[in-house]
Amino acid sequence: MKVKILSLTHHSFIIALHRIDIGAYKEAVNQLSLAIAHGKEHKNKPLWLSLLGYTKYLYGNWDDAVTYGVLAMKALDDKEIIPAIRSKLTVDALKRTYAEYEDLPPSKPDNIDDIDRAKMYVFFLLGYCFQSRTVNKKALMQEYGLQPSDFKRLAQYYHQKCMILAYYQGNDNIWCLQHGTAPNSGTYEVDEVRQFYRRVQNIVKSERVKPELRVDCKYAF
Repeated sequence: MKVKILSLTHHSFIIALHRIDIGAYKEAVNQLSLAIAHGKEHKNKPLWLSLLGYTKYLYGNWDDAVTYGVLAMKALDDKEIIPAIRSKLTVDALKRTYAEYEDLPPSKPDNIDDIDRAKMYVFFLLGYCFQSRTVNKKALMQEYGLQPSDFKRLAQYYHQKCMILAYYQGNDNIWCLQHGTAPNSGTYEVDEVRQFYRRVQNIVKSERVKPELRVDCKYAF
């Protein structure tokens, strides 16, 4: 029976990836929900939760997207991800790492750890959460002892961590999305936004990125 359940969850996950790739997001949500329902103790549950949140983000259901991002964060149970106050030194070190990268990620590696994939999506969703002026953050503030003055640096932390993982995982679409969200979030200074803008000129020319994401990224500036 265990083999049958694992086979069902894996099959649903593969179908979901295909549906996301072709833009059938609501079908992908159904498949990921099925995987989560049938694999409650599965080691890849954080990946399914985070990918479900990311999929909901793609079709504009942003509050639910953040909700699933938080569920995936708790399932991962990793201090690197929880919404803790981050120092300026930590965030500046991430920015220096990002500055050393090429404009586009290298080719996707053959083997990507599923936990690292889940982390990338969680970083993406929590970065959006702390950038957003509309997402309700009261529960996170109470649970993790945060103040509104902490949001800007937290948003930068999650944004940079997501880009680092997207780069090493060769995820061109997440890389593109992160560059498109930077200019209008109020999270970065003018000189930093200029750095994003310079990279975007090459990102939007890459056929490895979905056309709709390239358009959104181009017109974000």
